[in-house]
Amino acid sequence: MTCPEFRDSRWGFVSVNPYVLQSHFQLTKSFSGATSHEVRDHFLQWAPHELESRLKPGIPTHKAFGQWASETARYRYCLFVDDICLESLDHETRNCPVVKVLEKDWGPLSLAERQYEIHPDFHDGETDDGEEEVGWMYLPVFDYLNWYDILTEEDAWWPFYVRPPYIDWAETKDDLVGSWRNK
Repeated sequence: MTCPEFRDSRWGFVSVNPYVLQSHFQLTKSFSGATSHEVRDHFLQWAPHELESRLKPGIPTHKAFGQWASETARYRYCLFVDDICLESLDHETRNCPVVKVLEKDWGPLSLAERQYEIHPDFHDGETDDGEEEVGWMYLPVFDYLNWYDILTEEDAWWPFYVRPPYIDWAETKDDLVGSWRNK
């Protein structure tokens, strides 16, 4: 994302740099075993501070956050990896390996609301309704750039949302993310 309000914006001649600038959460014990709810809590705190650190002096934070946070996937979605995502590296199903993509504005649920029993046919959520929104979904790593482009569009989440463990509803039971745990 490039805009004149950011310190790291460059307009005009485009140069390809031999590095990639990445913002990520430091791997700490606080994220080990974290749930999607805990990751979302952290992301909700991180996004405005990270955006503010990129602004040039004198740019109002509330203006920039309202404008740029809604126009880029960087501040609306968070990728995270848990045990099942790591395990997917070792399995050859048609959509593996995977990461989880989390929608920032889903919920957040209170601590009491987070204590629910997950339906056995799914990886999150309480009901047997395949359309129940759980605030995250699996994303095949090979399709990451395509999804980043899709999720840049406003209101792109719901038309493409698929409840985990499904990715595109075309999977067989043997293709589902995590199916190896049931064998």
